[in-house]
Amino acid sequence: MDRHATTREEELIYDAGYAEKVLAAFINNGQLVTIPTKLKKQRVVLDYIVQRFEPGRSYHELEVNALLKPLHPDVATLRRLLITERLMTRENSIYVRVADEIAPDEAS
Repeated sequence: MDRHATTREEELIYDAGYAEKVLAAFINNGQLVTIPTKLKKQRVVLDYIVQRFEPGRSYHELEVNALLKPLHPDVATLRRLLITERLMTRENSIYVRVADEIAPDEAS
């Protein structure tokens, strides 16, 4: 089964309290202590990380590395996860943060 074959609502099941607990466990002094292995926790951490990038702006791979390096030394894994989780796109070493989607009922 495709791990992306869920609805947006299912992806965002966690609440703010859960996200705070996950971030407290994995972020220390602004650095990612370890990359979570559980997908739900990983998604919380990646949502936190992607906030460093402006939606729609193009970033060269070196810029992405410079923004990720202070968080964790394994920037290649972080880049790959941001792409895999569809938080960013990549083409010819240019990365773009995907705009946050707002469901029509959430916009009102």
